[in-house]
Amino acid sequence: MDTLKPSLDRDTVYRHTLESIVEGAIRLSNAQFEPSSVLDKLQVKLLQASPGDTGWEIFSLHYQLEPPLNSVIDTKAQDKYRRIFHLLWKLKRVESALCEAWRQHRASTAYRLSEKIPLLSRDLHSANLTRNAMWHLITNLSNYMMFEVLEESWTTLQKQLNAAENLDEVIGAHNEYLEAIIQKALLDEDTKEVLDKLHSVLDLVIRFCQVQDEIFVDAFTEVTRRQELSKELEKRGDWGLDLEPDAGVSDGTLHKLRSLTKDYNEEFESLTEVLVMTKSSNRNLSFLNFRLDFNNYYKYQHGGISAY
Repeated sequence: MDTLKPSLDRDTVYRHTLESIVEGAIRLSNAQFEPSSVLDKLQVKLLQASPGDTGWEIFSLHYQLEPPLNSVIDTKAQDKYRRIFHLLWKLKRVESALCEAWRQHRASTAYRLSEKIPLLSRDLHSANLTRNAMWHLITNLSNYMMFEVLEESWTTLQKQLNAAENLDEVIGAHNEYLEAIIQKALLDEDTKEVLDKLHSVLDLVIRFCQVQDEIFVDAFTEVTRRQELSKELEKRGDWGLDLEPDAGVSDGTLHKLRSLTKDYNEEFESLTEVLVMTKSSNRNLSFLNFRLDFNNYYKYQHGGISAY
């Protein structure tokens, strides 16, 4: 994902460029030990772009199926796999963005950025708290997808395949497997409202990380400028540096960060409320509810979520 990021951040992407990056990633992973007949069928597919989309929204992986496998995994099944892939892909993208945000906070702490630009101290502290809350959501959501959704469904599929006696039973077991994932992963019609809220929250996390990155770039640039100015004054024999009252970061950027923090808290609260309302009709969401609020913190904070 790190190697794909520079290409996917752009508005215009090229399939051959992405394919070469994916091939390089495969050679560096355990997937390289798969037979070439398997790896050669893995392709990069670019979906139809909408206005404002970047490479992240249109990137997809496609596996070229041949008989007899395409009798089990037909076109409809591949469409479902694509929907599952895009949800998991977005979660990994958000997770990667939050990891980068954490590295920036670590660097700012080691660099004592809050001491060098005191006006940023409060915003950096608030951003760190918000990032921790976002990380709590993403890690628990990812764990839910991996263990309550994918792992459980895969175990059930293996048992059914071992017991299958003909092709129809194999196809039926696979269809049940896909439907179970679609339902538990919030991709069916009954959980559409939850999924829409979740996408809204994830989009806010991505925008938050992007704005925070702008702030850190500007702040580190400002510190470097002040250090160079101080050295220049020392060379001239002038001692002391009158620091400007501003933080080296535009007020507009700081306002965007504060606004995104507020929007995220409101959207997350709205998401938890929808989860509670939908939980009664979808028992699988009880696992997600419990993961997000295992100690009833959010329940007591705004009454929006309950693990029971």
